[in-house]
Amino acid sequence: MQKVLLSLTIGLILILTGLLLFTISQKVQSEENQVTVYGRLTAPTEISEWRLVDNRQGYQDYILINIEEFKNSSWIKEGEWAQITGVLKPETTKCPQLGAALKVQSIVPINPLLIPEDKIEVIGKLQKTVEAGGWVISNTDTGKIYLLLNINQCKNQSWFKEGAWVKVDGTVKKDVATIYMQGIPMQVDKIHPVICKAK
Repeated sequence: MQKVLLSLTIGLILILTGLLLFTISQKVQSEENQVTVYGRLTAPTEISEWRLVDNRQGYQDYILINIEEFKNSSWIKEGEWAQITGVLKPETTKCPQLGAALKVQSIVPINPLLIPEDKIEVIGKLQKTVEAGGWVISNTDTGKIYLLLNINQCKNQSWFKEGAWVKVDGTVKKDVATIYMQGIPMQVDKIHPVICKAK
């Protein structure tokens, strides 16, 4: 009887441990794909849902896949400026050419004069610079290229390689002189891989 109870207890502990690890991995994945964007709201059309255009990233479009949950706010309408925090959901994009799918977690109105222009989030592909030793991120939606200034500590990560999709949070440093000819200099605050699925 004691052996049966011990086996059941161990089995229950293993199941609970598995559930806990799964929950933690889901939370980490959600945090890695979380972004805060600023811009103007665009009302739905025949081919698109509600969108937000973030002008800090060279007019990056985001498709707001669950904006209806927030439609009770009377200020949400075409042309209004908003700050949105959400999670990127590339697997739900019906038409990736129209923008990145974003599941909205919060949305608030914002004065466009208060939008920080030097602090940006960029999602794109890592590339080596023409000159040896440098790395840039190319935002494929906007065509803008950013030179990553302080990423030596990341170069030994297994995901850090040419062509990898990453999200970079940082500060634009247009007044910084570098030896590299490519990209707008960007001081990196955070960089990590982003899960992107081919369509």
